[in-house]
Amino acid sequence: MPANAAEKMRNSHIYSLKSACATCQKRNLRMKVLLEVLDDAAQLLKTLDSLGGMRPETRSDIEAILQGLCEESTRLLREVPAEVAVTNALNGMAGSPEHTISGLDADITAEKLHREWLMQRSLEALAAPDYERALRFLSEGAEAYPDGIDFLNHLGLVYWELGDFEQAADAYLRAMTAAFALAEDDDSQRGSVDWSDATNQDYLRAMEGRALCLCRLEAYDEALVLFDTLANISAVDYAGCRYMAGEIHHLRGNYSAAIEDYRLGPVEPASLYNLGLAYYQNGDSAAAAATFIRAFVSNIHVLHAFCARDIQTESCVPGYLGGRDYALDFVQACQPLWGNREDALDFMETCYDHVLVQAYLEQCRNSGGDSILTDTAVGNGQESWLDVISDESKVERLAENVVRRLYS
Repeated sequence: MPANAAEKMRNSHIYSLKSACATCQKRNLRMKVLLEVLDDAAQLLKTLDSLGGMRPETRSDIEAILQGLCEESTRLLREVPAEVAVTNALNGMAGSPEHTISGLDADITAEKLHREWLMQRSLEALAAPDYERALRFLSEGAEAYPDGIDFLNHLGLVYWELGDFEQAADAYLRAMTAAFALAEDDDSQRGSVDWSDATNQDYLRAMEGRALCLCRLEAYDEALVLFDTLANISAVDYAGCRYMAGEIHHLRGNYSAAIEDYRLGPVEPASLYNLGLAYYQNGDSAAAAATFIRAFVSNIHVLHAFCARDIQTESCVPGYLGGRDYALDFVQACQPLWGNREDALDFMETCYDHVLVQAYLEQCRNSGGDSILTDTAVGNGQESWLDVISDESKVERLAENVVRRLYS
């Protein structure tokens, strides 16, 4: 390229940047005016004991003014990252060549800053929590950056919290699509994508979010495929997906498949109570009784909540999983499975009321209390506590006694 042509391009670029800076100065002036108006409004409001002291029409006018000021301030703030990039670019051109920022670099810097600004505002709104405000920022981010997996995953979360499961499922699907494309384009993974790799966690997170939404929408076929896929990719990180798959099979009356998935899922009260119910419905009373006894050890409050029994005892296992709040959440969530199952509830109560089961639970409560002080398994969760304080062979013998008494 001829030198004079290069110089003309350079001069043209500098002129564009100077024009942009002139625009920045005008914006700064507008911002100054806005701040002065905000200060006046604040001074006015300071003289009032409460907004209730205003006439309704005055209060409405002030609210409208403040809302407008807020929106205008937000709009101006969005332009700040671009202005920073423009200023840096102009400073670079005025200095030595090695510090010069090209127009493309300035655009990239502005985009990065704007993207970070939107995400920061979104996270602040989520922490508030102000889901409607978070929705505005996340929607803007998802529209401006279609490959922004973080915007889309958070957008799915906000829609979930707002109870709009269709929109949430759609956001998670868009996140999956964007994450899949990025993984496929990654040279280090070309031809053989390792989905369990940490770099692909956003894809798995989106898949899990979509599966949960599909469950709420009763689109069980696709949800089941997604839960199975996640559990097969990482049996440890997505063990909960086995439980969810078991619940879908359970709702459909496929008790054998439900039992298999529940057994592969995490050991916690929800899995144990539902597994006991599946065994009972599948005609295996002994396995049902043994599982219910382990469930009582895990969280006795679930039995109390299901059967409306006011028994003032504590669970053998400490923490949230053994507490009343967990029990109430579980009972509410699992009404589709447990509703109108009076026969199963009667069987469960029979197991609980057996004198040997009562003695065993008391023994577990006592040993559980000692284990809190002495056992290091607490860090491994409820499964470790159950292994410490619960004797599986003794539970099986107890179950045999319960069933023998029931059918004798």
